[in-house]
Amino acid sequence: MKGFAFGAVAAAAIALASPAAMAAGSGTAAFPASTTIYIVTGVRDDGGADETGVASSVTCTNVSGVTVDIRVAAFEFNGTKKGDETITSVPNAGVRTFSTNFTNIYTENKSLETGILHQGVFNVEATNASVFCSATVEDAGSTSPYGFALHMVRVNPALGTEE
Repeated sequence: MKGFAFGAVAAAAIALASPAAMAAGSGTAAFPASTTIYIVTGVRDDGGADETGVASSVTCTNVSGVTVDIRVAAFEFNGTKKGDETITSVPNAGVRTFSTNFTNIYTENKSLETGILHQGVFNVEATNASVFCSATVEDAGSTSPYGFALHMVRVNPALGTEE
């Protein structure tokens, strides 16, 4: 009987920790206001026209189980804000992309229209901790993935996660 009870508890724990269960979560990691979840350094844009030159992008996915808002602000090396955009009402499992200018590799939801950006920083905010993102610097004119990933520092992580 002890084996059965232990097995039932273990099965329940595994079911509750599954990705599907997390994706259908209750949104309990909600913040009272838009809160920084990532800092991204090494952001770059050469100031070229849309779909040309070098651009940087952030792509975020909401797995909170509730609708969230996502905001990305871009700053120059000296702290000057170069762009700031918010996308509201991102549904569960929704993916949104922000770029310093439009690229051929992504279908952006928002262009930050930063112009030239050297040694820049992205500040990524959300209204829930269960939003996960990645960032790149890429050839904005290419339809192939020419570029590299940027290091992202996670702040205010979702409970029970390690990034």
